[in-house]
Amino acid sequence: MFQKLSLLLLLLIGHVQACEDYFVVFLVNARHLNPSHSQSFLKSVAKHPRDGSKNGDVGHAWIYLKGDQVIEGGHSGELGVQQPCYMEGVLDNVALGSKNPVSYLWCHQCDGFFQEGNGGHEPTFAAKVLLSKAQYLEIYSFLRNYSFQDYCLRDRQCCTFVQAIGNIIGLNLEDQEVLTIDPYIKIGKYQYKLWEDSRYQYLSYGSPDRMELSLKQLVADGKAENVTKWYRSNHRKCLKCQFKMALKTLYRFPFRFIRYCQL
Repeated sequence: MFQKLSLLLLLLIGHVQACEDYFVVFLVNARHLNPSHSQSFLKSVAKHPRDGSKNGDVGHAWIYLKGDQVIEGGHSGELGVQQPCYMEGVLDNVALGSKNPVSYLWCHQCDGFFQEGNGGHEPTFAAKVLLSKAQYLEIYSFLRNYSFQDYCLRDRQCCTFVQAIGNIIGLNLEDQEVLTIDPYIKIGKYQYKLWEDSRYQYLSYGSPDRMELSLKQLVADGKAENVTKWYRSNHRKCLKCQFKMALKTLYRFPFRFIRYCQL
């Protein structure tokens, strides 16, 4: 009887050790933008109400996968070199007199990529989930076969990428937010038309703010552990990533200027 209990104890210890060796951390940098309607949302993007930044940053979501090897990163894109960034594309359409300038938010971009590390982002929340080795291998296979090049604001970006990984291990992570787009937007003393076709009135998109709420609920339900402090103390902002993004901004300026001159 004692030998059976000892064997059972050893098996349990081995199971816990295996789980601790394999885990995934879901991370999000939520910018806490105002999605109530397009006017407030675009104002938040143009100049963030909390920190006054004007870089158009809408947040980010990514993963930290630990197993036989460590993989950290997420789905990024919209570099603005091959084609305009989303907000630029909308403004370009306005300048060109398009009937539905905001339709540019629905387009796919072909410059998506796997952004290694945190991309210069600091998480506002991080949730850790233990994995079996089989789950780790399934996520690893997903990463190897994922088409990062295809990038879309609505359904192929950082949040939908994180949500897809959650689905692999049976977690229902909510990321979708619905933005109500007014037919006209006022910038300064001028009013611009955004759409004539009512199908562009509502935009469903992957939101870091919504993802943050979902991760917090995951922890509240006991399905994950809050490791925000652990990550912040052990993983500093990637200065190399920030430097690369600054270089990309400088690099794409001539392309933006040429597009502007062609309008």
